[in-house]
Amino acid sequence: MRRDLLIAAQKEFLRMYPGGFHNEEMQVLVKKHKIDKMTDFTRGSFARERFDKPLQIFEDILKIFSRSSVVSVFEKAKFRDFAREMDIDQKLRLVNGLFERLHGNAKLGFDEMKNVLLEGNLAKWPLLTVIPYYYDNHGEIFMKPTTVKNVIRIFELEGTVYNAKPDYKIYESYKREFLEMKAVVEPEVAPENGAFSGFLMMMTES
Repeated sequence: MRRDLLIAAQKEFLRMYPGGFHNEEMQVLVKKHKIDKMTDFTRGSFARERFDKPLQIFEDILKIFSRSSVVSVFEKAKFRDFAREMDIDQKLRLVNGLFERLHGNAKLGFDEMKNVLLEGNLAKWPLLTVIPYYYDNHGEIFMKPTTVKNVIRIFELEGTVYNAKPDYKIYESYKREFLEMKAVVEPEVAPENGAFSGFLMMMTES
């Protein structure tokens, strides 16, 4: 990790936005993404005890994908179309994958969700990482491909080799380096993982 570049990026960010994400201008952006509202909905909808109603869980997955500001319009539309075509087995497998991802074997859950989404040509990083991120926005991360590639390249992360095809090992290695970077910066630059990801996106855009 290029710690020096990260510190320099933080300095520039705090120059532009004194107080970091507490800055009034940044707060407008934060409110646009409705992180608190999405987090509350996700934690309530996907609590362990809610999974005894799997079809309701599926409907709530659809709601998260549809409402999230960080999922692209294209991916939202494609998933809505795929959801209309999914049979009961696919829906239950997706729900079971999410249960494992959040409450059991995370790798098994990731792979199960990926395999179902592959059937709709929708195994994309944003769809696979957005719900875990909302559920635990200090321990899990949201992966936006362009941002991830830029962060790896610019900050010279040596432990992660990006691939457009989602893989749990890549997720874990990038998350580890992401959290190491987060530990370097001041709290106002990284109040939670989505904000820190937004900081990285802003500071790596060409």
